[in-house]
Amino acid sequence: MLDREVLSTTRFMSYAQPKLMLVELDFPRGGGSRVPQRTQSLARRFGVKILPTVVLVSDRGKELGRVSYRRGSGPQAFIAALEKHIE
Repeated sequence: MLDREVLSTTRFMSYAQPKLMLVELDFPRGGGSRVPQRTQSLARRFGVKILPTVVLVSDRGKELGRVSYRRGSGPQAFIAALEKHIE
């Protein structure tokens, strides 16, 4: 839902490309050994408990904040939420 309604839209990509480095981690259904070790490590580091989780991280690895998405609110609302955490 988040990908279709926000992340893959032209509006969001126009905003994100010059400002953000986007990283998507995949958690296959069933989890366990099917989840790559690097993904598991990052999930533990940032305390990911539910999916999707959007974590904003500085270029030095410091967590800047988290952003949630309400279905149907669109890219502009998501961008506004991101802006609250980006200097």
